[in-house]
Amino acid sequence: MTNAFKGWKTVAKNLCAFGTAGEKLNEGQAASLRALAKRLPNNGVIIADEVGMGKTRIAAFVAKAVTDAGGRVAILVPPGLGYQWRDELRVVDVKSPPILRSLWQYLQVWEHKEQSGPWFEEKAIIVSHAFINWRLGENSEPWRWALLPEIYARWRKQTKKRLPDGYTSEQQLDDQWVKHAAESIVSAIDKNSEEHKARKTIEELADKTPWPGALIAAEYKRDGELRPWLERAVGLGLGVFDLVIIDEAHKAEGKTAA
Repeated sequence: MTNAFKGWKTVAKNLCAFGTAGEKLNEGQAASLRALAKRLPNNGVIIADEVGMGKTRIAAFVAKAVTDAGGRVAILVPPGLGYQWRDELRVVDVKSPPILRSLWQYLQVWEHKEQSGPWFEEKAIIVSHAFINWRLGENSEPWRWALLPEIYARWRKQTKKRLPDGYTSEQQLDDQWVKHAAESIVSAIDKNSEEHKARKTIEELADKTPWPGALIAAEYKRDGELRPWLERAVGLGLGVFDLVIIDEAHKAEGKTAA
């Protein structure tokens, strides 16, 4: 879960190198990249223009500038725009898995214990705005919320050399995908330094997760006390990002942004 991000000055240099009009960029898009090279190192930038002016192409090149600098990128998009974004990333030679839409899809990459390619190893991922619209409650199947107690248990075993009381006999924690995910996430984070963001997050998560209270399904409903911590647990599996791109344009109307 480590990366060798070379920093925003390198990203700026990459953007300047990309900022020449040609087959993939028109004059306006190239000028936008050159402007972004000056502004992005200091703060986030909002790109706003009419539909069809090429915002997605510009943002795709920004993603490439970051990944070429050793960084990671998350792109949050309206549900219907995943294919468009993936196509744009292909144009600029940035690889990404299919848009992440559901918790089931998220866990599927850990179907097999030794399966390679967890989310946190991807340089760029596309996530639907609807990804965390989980309908959880007291009757939810355990696999839908079990990642939090599983990560808690695995981190406790990793750091304190013992599992929490009753873990091995807990019948709700029997989903193999969830177990594989927790093992993978904990193993990766344990290799990071004490100052790494993921390590700080998992330590806070472990401090705040009650046991055996984390086994109560009702605590994961939308306003439940453990819902935010489940979301953080899932986030740990996605990894730490150097750039987050949020595509908000016209999502209410279902129109494209590029």
